[in-house]
Amino acid sequence: MISEIAIAIKALDTAFTLVHRGIEKKKEVDQMSAEIRGFFRSKEVVEKKITEANKNDSDDLFLGSAIEEAISVSQQEERIKKMMARIGDHYSNQGKSHIWAEIKLDAKKIQRKRDLKAAAEEKKLKAKKLAASKKTAKQKKTQDYLIAFSVLGGLLIILFVMIIFIMRI
Repeated sequence: MISEIAIAIKALDTAFTLVHRGIEKKKEVDQMSAEIRGFFRSKEVVEKKITEANKNDSDDLFLGSAIEEAISVSQQEERIKKMMARIGDHYSNQGKSHIWAEIKLDAKKIQRKRDLKAAAEEKKLKAKKLAASKKTAKQKKTQDYLIAFSVLGGLLIILFVMIIFIMRI
């Protein structure tokens, strides 16, 4: 996990640099579309890796102390926010703020759909786990009944044999 997040952060840094250079050179937004898309792809990967690591409560997200991990995550989130603001400003400076507003609105809609889909998948997974758990519990209960009836049957046979033996004496 450490190498995956390190690679993702390095890709984000590279994308950040490319977008930053394009803005500094006052390139048109249309000319920077590949760099901007690369930034957003890298951003998404880093966010997913951080979310996965936090969700799995992974100890190997970053080496070092908890404060070091928190600082690293905070720094990446801050860099992403700043770059998002710079990209938005760049669109505005070129008279394309309405396009940026549409992009952000579309992104929210897409993220909402993804979140709903992820929640539905998680709900299905929980239902499958619950069904498997119930099935296992039912199988264990059936097995316990079989053992109990086998023991009871064995005791009855022993009792029957003892009664016959006592009657013969």
